[in-house]
Amino acid sequence: MDTSTILWIVVAVVAVLLIIAIVWGRTSRSRKERVLEHQREQAADMRREGEAAALEAQRREAEVSRAAADAKQQDAKAAAAEADAASAVADAERARVDAENRRRESQVRDADAHAARAEADERLREADLADPDVPDDQGTPPRTADEPRPMDAPDSRPRRTDGPQV
Repeated sequence: MDTSTILWIVVAVVAVLLIIAIVWGRTSRSRKERVLEHQREQAADMRREGEAAALEAQRREAEVSRAAADAKQQDAKAAAAEADAASAVADAERARVDAENRRRESQVRDADAHAARAEADERLREADLADPDVPDDQGTPPRTADEPRPMDAPDSRPRRTDGPQV
């Protein structure tokens, strides 16, 4: 083999190695780019999932806030209802006490009225006993001025009254 053939073989091997290196470099770079693109896609997917999770968390937080506000509103309504109930109980107690006071006052006035009626009846009876023109209970005609009337006559209903008999 002569030198030129060896030279051509060496040049061919170097050329083949050079072509292999170029192809391998390009495929390596392409592989790296594909790996980076895949990583970018994974990161984008993770970001989308994170954003969706953040939105879901925000929605849940809003639900919790609404539930807490509703609970506060219900507490306020319950407190108002309790206050209304306490006020109603106090009003009922005041009305009961007022009714009791009025009942007592009515009893006192009734007793006073009975006493006044008894006193008026007694005065009318005494007036009938003292009046010579009023007949007594036995149907005896009126007395004359010189006949004394007995003071211990039986108690009878008066003949003259201005109101109903008791």
